[in-house]
Amino acid sequence: PRREHRRGRQRPGLPAALEELAGRLTLAVVSSSALARLAACFTATGLDALLPSERRYSAEDSLPVPTSKPDPAVYAHACVQLGIAPEQGLAVEDAVAGVRSAVAAGCPVVGNLLFVLPEEREERAAALLAAGALTVVSSWQELAELLLPVGVAR
Repeated sequence: PRREHRRGRQRPGLPAALEELAGRLTLAVVSSSALARLAACFTATGLDALLPSERRYSAEDSLPVPTSKPDPAVYAHACVQLGIAPEQGLAVEDAVAGVRSAVAAGCPVVGNLLFVLPEEREERAAALLAAGALTVVSSWQELAELLLPVGVAR
C-alpha cells in the first residue's frame, strides 16, 4: 500500500467495499508503521472517516516497548483496546510477518493480495496460507463478499 499512499491515490473499489464492511463491522488498523505515517496515508487516501485514529494501533508507538510483526504484541494490544477476544477479530494481512503476528495473538486471518504485484501473487498466496491465513482474497470487494451476508456486499 505504501506506493499508492505516497501518490495519494486510492485503489479501485476500495472506498465502496470498505464502506460496506464498516457499515456492518468495526474496522481497526494494526500496523508496524508509526501512527503519524498511518495518519498521513489515510488522510492522503481519504480514509480517515472509515479508519479513525482511535482505532489505529502501531507496533512502533502504541506499545510500552516498540516491536514489529511477527511479534503478536500489537494484535494482542489492539484486541484489548477494542474489548474483544482475539478470536472475535479478523486480521486482513498482505505480509507473511503480519499473518504470523495475528495468528500468534489468536486472531483468524484472511490474506489480501491487493497490494501484491500480479506476478508475485501466486507465490505470496501460498506463503500467506502456509503462515496461517484461512483463505486469501485479491480485492476489498472479494473480502466484503466473503464476510457480509448475501445481498449486502453487492
